[in-house]
Amino acid sequence: GMVLEGSNIATIYAYVDASFGVHYDMKSHTGSLISLGKGAIHAKSNKQRLMTKSSTESELVGLSDTLPMVIWVRNFLLEQGYNVNPAIIYQDNMSTIAMAKKGKSTNERTRHINIRYFFVKDKIESEEVTIEYLQTDEMIADLLTKPLQGEKFRRLRNLALNWDM
Repeated sequence: GMVLEGSNIATIYAYVDASFGVHYDMKSHTGSLISLGKGAIHAKSNKQRLMTKSSTESELVGLSDTLPMVIWVRNFLLEQGYNVNPAIIYQDNMSTIAMAKKGKSTNERTRHINIRYFFVKDKIESEEVTIEYLQTDEMIADLLTKPLQGEKFRRLRNLALNWDM
């Protein structure tokens, strides 16, 4: 079974990934996983509700769709009396990270994105969250967006479930 272990309850770790245009209607797919250190306390895999025009945009939609749960977990811990650091959200797309931090489009192709997807910038500025780059090979949320096999599947599954390898 799954083993939950809060190795650092003061920090929330979120992993967000998206697969661009993978559904029959060409909509993208988001996977997200939230942890307090070891093992997932929340995981979600879902088709995105709106059409995106690039992988960067689909990653940004995934990030903005995951952020409310990250904030909820953070507020829950604060209400329980814990001192909580800014949540760390891991993302494997550098363009998405740049867009989220700037709060605006970095080029003409993504200018059409509605401003609601840039509330991430507000949460960064208020120090509720930080966004950090994580190499694709280490992205646990890949479990929720792609068909994985072999060693990569086992390694990421074990991290998500806090199983010893």
